[in-house]
Amino acid sequence: MPRLNEFHKPTDIPAALALLVRKTPRTVPLAGGTWLNPRIGKEVADCSNPAAEAVVDLSGLGLDQIERDANTLLLGAMATLAAVTEDETCRSLAKGILAQTARRDATINVRNAATVGGTVVIAPADSEFILALLALGTKVSVYSDEMTAWPLHQFLANPAAALDGGLVTQVRIPLPARAVGGLARIARTPSDHPIVAAVAVIAEEPGAMRIALSGVGPHPLLVEFDQAEAAEEAVAQAAADAEPWADFRGTAGYRRAMGALMAKRAFEMALGERNQV
Repeated sequence: MPRLNEFHKPTDIPAALALLVRKTPRTVPLAGGTWLNPRIGKEVADCSNPAAEAVVDLSGLGLDQIERDANTLLLGAMATLAAVTEDETCRSLAKGILAQTARRDATINVRNAATVGGTVVIAPADSEFILALLALGTKVSVYSDEMTAWPLHQFLANPAAALDGGLVTQVRIPLPARAVGGLARIARTPSDHPIVAAVAVIAEEPGAMRIALSGVGPHPLLVEFDQAEAAEEAVAQAAADAEPWADFRGTAGYRRAMGALMAKRAFEMALGERNQV
């Protein structure tokens, strides 16, 4: 059991950041705790970073809101995945792809604790919720010395550099007048996390066709194109440029082939939904 010397629950972001930048004692943020709690004092410690001795609880920062206006859906970093599954806008946007993938990411007990911000920062390789956020054109707001907005695919390429000692405060999702989505996945069983998965979103405005893929490379892939006819070629190029790994669930070649197939299925589902609108 790790030994913590300090526990803080600040009520504003500058106070939280002032605690987190300290070198001694080593201080780490606590969101929902689903990733940190089983790892504190273990994976979060290495030769250059000693085990954490202090925790900053982010639940007092007022970042648990889910709000929308005419153009944007705002998910606070401390909003839980359970709240996403229950929110009316999340359940309707792109045929409910956001709520659907949040539900698939974890069991109900974990969803009640896991947060949007924590999921974005940790970005599990098999997170279908991350794929939905990517396909919806999400931007991540990071508060450090000032507020910075990152396109999610850029943030995921190097989260440590994007954070730069700051905190994710919210994610912002544009709300098109009309959007449809599709999800395709392959897993050992229907209830398992996917080996390979794809989420496709087609929005009404031009240039808003996106497919997000997981299981094909070390990071989720985002493929953007403006014509349906360009989808297959764009996905094939992205899969060819990826660096899939091999493990007990599939070879690199299998992952690349299934990535292309899941992308095709997800996009066809989205096209089918659009044709029914």
